[in-house]
Amino acid sequence: MDGSAAAAPSEERRLEGLLVLQDGDFEWDEGYQGFILSGFFYGYAVGQLPGGLLAERLGGKLVFGVGTLGTALLTIASPFLARAGGGWFFAVRLLEGLFEGVTFPAIQYMISKWAPPAERSRFATVYTGGYLGTVICMPVSGLLCDMDFLSGWPMAFYVFGALGVLWYIPWHLCVFDTPAQHPRIDPREREYIENALGKVPAKKKLAIPWGKLLRTPGLWACASMHLGIGWAFFTLLTCLPTYMSEILHFDIKSNSALSAIPYVAGGTASVVFGLLLDLVITREYVSKLTAYKIFNGITALGPALTLILVTVVGCDTVSILVLLAFNGLFLGAQYTGNSINLLLLAPNFSGTMLGISNTFANGAGILAPYAVGILTNNNQTITAWNIVFYISAGIGVVTYIVYLVLCQGEVQPWNDPEQSDTKSTTEMVPASDKLEISRIGIENPAYQA
Repeated sequence: MDGSAAAAPSEERRLEGLLVLQDGDFEWDEGYQGFILSGFFYGYAVGQLPGGLLAERLGGKLVFGVGTLGTALLTIASPFLARAGGGWFFAVRLLEGLFEGVTFPAIQYMISKWAPPAERSRFATVYTGGYLGTVICMPVSGLLCDMDFLSGWPMAFYVFGALGVLWYIPWHLCVFDTPAQHPRIDPREREYIENALGKVPAKKKLAIPWGKLLRTPGLWACASMHLGIGWAFFTLLTCLPTYMSEILHFDIKSNSALSAIPYVAGGTASVVFGLLLDLVITREYVSKLTAYKIFNGITALGPALTLILVTVVGCDTVSILVLLAFNGLFLGAQYTGNSINLLLLAPNFSGTMLGISNTFANGAGILAPYAVGILTNNNQTITAWNIVFYISAGIGVVTYIVYLVLCQGEVQPWNDPEQSDTKSTTEMVPASDKLEISRIGIENPAYQA
């Protein structure tokens, strides 16, 4: 989670970039906050591609589980290291990002093994857990920070870190990488999933066709979308509480609750968008690619428009909150549009593909807090924040245009490359034989769109 400590103004001294206060623990100026916040995203960006590669070789369950557990343990350690110095706190956030960076590619790969093509957009709503976590964390963190027990703010780290550790137990016991590995799945459900997914490669892992993969325009189309989405999303995630406090003048409790509004809207909309996209595709109202273009347009242009309107309404607090809610609502289309378009291109390499593409989103997570810090450092004015919003809107529009130029809507031929003799050749099996073959240990990664 993202936490920061606050203290009232008092006598102060600078030490290693940290502002130490008599009647509070510590406080960072806007530029240093941007530096601290970016630490997580350095690690998160680096963890993306390894997360995809590891998931395709070790299984999504292990990679996602260890990544989340490691993040939880580091969250618990964060207050101790924050008190040791800003450099230590930056380091632990870097490691948190590295552990958490593997999670989305791991989940993407698991979706490719569990989701029938006609239900992929609905499956992608599992990503809305991030919205739900944000909705819960923001107001609860505000309450915990306001406590006197253990100085208040460390409780936000201890509570959510402990919950992450406890979460790992049911994950380890109840989750399985494929339908074939699940001991309690209804045989009819397993047969339905495996038949829907199509061809069954042999158990040995497929060699990644790096050259063809990296020359695929659709990959870079989705990476462009991820860059624009990431800039919009992480600008709000890391900087909205500051905007609420410094410009709209909400106290910490109100700030925490109101900052969660875009994520309530986004999480709810994500579920609706998932159902809607599956409906549009299965009933063939438009082609798959056209559907992805529409939903990615909602994700990119909707937030851009709302941010521009925020600059127009001035200090009208109610209008700003409504616009930010719509901003989150439009961003809720990101998983059903961009992530599923990416999954369609190469289901067998869905973890690697998302790892590459999502690195661009998290590169934005590094740059956006820096940009906001530079623009607003000792300059907490409406004009400065309007520039922040103009930049975010412009990036969203430009990256969507790039997507429209490069996007693709078909499974790529290299999704099923020939395996080398040192591994094993790919054996394509009729759907009618799948259940029998799975009994002798052959897996069923997703193959068809």
